[in-house]
Amino acid sequence: MPMSQHLATGCFTVAWFLSVIAVHADEAVLPQGQRIEGELGSDRDGQLVFRARGQEQPVSLGQLDHVRFSPTPLPPFRAAAPFRVLLHGGEHLTGELLGFSSDKVQLRTAWRDILSIPRAAVAAVRHAPGFVTVFVDDFEKDLKAWRLSGAPVRTTTQHDSGRHSLCFPGPGQAEYIVPGILNAGRAGINFRDLPPTTGLTWQLAAEFENCTGWPSVRVQLDPRSGNYVAEVSGTARGKSSLPRKEGWHRLQMEFNLDTLVISIDDEVLWFCRQPQGGGSLRTVRLSRTASAAGREGEICFDDFSLAQAVSERPHPKSHSDQDELWLLSGDQMFGDVVEEPDHRIRLRTHYGPQAYRWGEVREICFRQFGAAAQKPDGKSVRVWLRSGISYEPDALDGTIQRLDPHRLVLRHAVLGEVEFERTRLHRLRLLRPEP
Repeated sequence: MPMSQHLATGCFTVAWFLSVIAVHADEAVLPQGQRIEGELGSDRDGQLVFRARGQEQPVSLGQLDHVRFSPTPLPPFRAAAPFRVLLHGGEHLTGELLGFSSDKVQLRTAWRDILSIPRAAVAAVRHAPGFVTVFVDDFEKDLKAWRLSGAPVRTTTQHDSGRHSLCFPGPGQAEYIVPGILNAGRAGINFRDLPPTTGLTWQLAAEFENCTGWPSVRVQLDPRSGNYVAEVSGTARGKSSLPRKEGWHRLQMEFNLDTLVISIDDEVLWFCRQPQGGGSLRTVRLSRTASAAGREGEICFDDFSLAQAVSERPHPKSHSDQDELWLLSGDQMFGDVVEEPDHRIRLRTHYGPQAYRWGEVREICFRQFGAAAQKPDGKSVRVWLRSGISYEPDALDGTIQRLDPHRLVLRHAVLGEVEFERTRLHRLRLLRPEP
């Protein structure tokens, strides 16, 4: 099963371009494979050129195979249920799916709060690679999915998304019982860390069934040490910690029968590997412990999600002129996808309407309207972007309107003019006209 790998980024050499200091050097790759460090920018005519370090004569983008941008740490993008939207021609974007209608698909990305994409331009919508989200609770409606004791309530005073969060104004516990068998997957939740002076603490506890490696997992805030602490029982018994930070963060636990990884905002808090040491996740408990005398405040959680790990597989061919739901079971259902209320997908078929949970669906494929793909004109580029969610970068095609040391502005045939911070760029390549 796929598991996320967390890699730390390092510092790179200082480079100069057009009298502007760039903290990181770009890397140009020639058609023969040679690599050159320097900086990608624009010349006086607005054309993209690469200026190699120590050379005055720039190299045009057409002389290169591609340019790779140096990695830079980015703020985490907290999405409970990440999805990927596939456009025609191999382009794709990853983010939080806000919904879709008969004429558009809406996505929240790390660089745009609401991105509206014409549905006719969308080939498919699928879960982000590696996982299928089977349950999401953003605490916007009720707390029926949880067994409550003590003080937990919904509140509007603090939230990371929507208008509500799960709040503990006093000691209490909220327990979620995982339905069915989940041997490989991911559980995640956002939490708000208060200033250290409050003295309040919280805990996430997870229990695994038929598990020898890590039957019990505890992640908590230890106000005495000022750290987030993970404690694991079983044959993998041990502790580890990360320094605390104020504000909202996402805690995730990924697991299969061999591996357990716990992270906070993509920083690894715990990692262990024991072949066949895992088991089935049974419960997740959130709690606030008793406060010291005179300590007041709220512990808040938001956007709990549970996902099943899945292996990637090729999409079965079909020649239908209808929308298609490709189910996790492998079945293909055809009809008209009409709406998506309450995290459900409505499919209108010849046999009447049917409803499916996203946890049952691997991918939605929208019917094709026969629009011809645009051919490269010698000015178009493909830009690969760091989505903040998946380790596989997003990809968009278009024409560069502006590139400076801070931002890139791309003219896209469907999305119009879109803008990205330069630190979000992963790779760029000129799309060459077909001979």
